[in-house]
Amino acid sequence: MATPTSGKSLLKEPSDFNGDKSEFKEWRRQLFAYIRDPRNRVQSDNERIDIAISYMRGTKVKGWVQNYSDDHFNDTNETWDVSWKDFKDALNAAFLDKGRVQNAQERLEHLQQEKKTAEEFFNEFEILLHDTGYKKDDPYVIRLIEMNVNQKIIDQIYGSRTDRIKKYDDYKNVIISIDNMWKHHQEGKKETMVELWRSGYIHDNDETSCGNTS
Repeated sequence: MATPTSGKSLLKEPSDFNGDKSEFKEWRRQLFAYIRDPRNRVQSDNERIDIAISYMRGTKVKGWVQNYSDDHFNDTNETWDVSWKDFKDALNAAFLDKGRVQNAQERLEHLQQEKKTAEEFFNEFEILLHDTGYKKDDPYVIRLIEMNVNQKIIDQIYGSRTDRIKKYDDYKNVIISIDNMWKHHQEGKKETMVELWRSGYIHDNDETSCGNTS
């Protein structure tokens, strides 16, 4: 097993990847975190690729490693002729579970806030977003938010601003803030109606009774 050039990481080493696509994303997350750890002092793309390949073992992945090495490793100079980004793109193309990605994309498109709080909605949204591989600030993702969050919130945002929000985190924070204020307002209305009912100002058969608030 290859080790970093120097230093000692406090992170657990990634497990070996045997080519099982269902385990690829978790292995990739562990690997990238391990390589990023500054205590490992991994500085060059060559080191990153060498370390990654050292954790790829098994019959289902051996052929890919051999072919990739034959195509991109220069035996004379003992260097890779590709960048770390190129290597990561090749890994994703070979081992990312495209069925899972497509399923996440479809579920993300149809995820509606409905009766969920905005925080609950974004918790589900971000789990699916991670699986799709979309970038958070992609205009398509922003458009999905506008289509899937309760329309009254989006209308309020557009009605109160002269500029369009383009950053995912900014949009998320504004939506959660408005949603919390709306729910607080609704709860206050219900409490008021209950107090009026208890005080005898309204009765069970009144159209404005506490049972008819919504």
